[in-house]
Amino acid sequence: MAVREIKARIGAMRMLMQGTMSDDAKASISTMQANAVVAAIIKHKGVLTADDVSDIGNFAAATPWAEGGREKVLAVLVDISHEQAPKKRRTQQDFKQFVNYFKDAEWAAFETSSNKEGVLRDIISRVWALGCRTPNEQSLKAMNSAWAVLTHTEDPCAYIIDLVPCR
Repeated sequence: MAVREIKARIGAMRMLMQGTMSDDAKASISTMQANAVVAAIIKHKGVLTADDVSDIGNFAAATPWAEGGREKVLAVLVDISHEQAPKKRRTQQDFKQFVNYFKDAEWAAFETSSNKEGVLRDIISRVWALGCRTPNEQSLKAMNSAWAVLTHTEDPCAYIIDLVPCR
């Protein structure tokens, strides 16, 4: 909604600037609309995302402002983009106790399974169902270790995606 309001003000100014009027009138309209756009940007600065700021900046830069209007609007957008807080990293979750959420029959089925990828998928699916979205390193190690022990894998690196070389 905020982006629509700001772009509507810029669009209205763009249409007025295409009309036939004196240079003094265009300069006056441009100054008034630039002030109105700046006020709208400041009013909505808490809800504007980085993509919104970029979109508004591109729209404002392509508009035929009178002297100083474009610079005023773009300066406020730059200030807002610097004020926006960086995204916070999600807290990692400790799910090392996931082993307590499998029955003995499931562990026995894992040990006798010939489908090694299926065992890993079942472990990860259970941890996901328990609510784990961002496991910490120790939880990932516990899941990988349980999988390697259950499938009697001699070379656990054979099935791990090569994000980091094992050897």
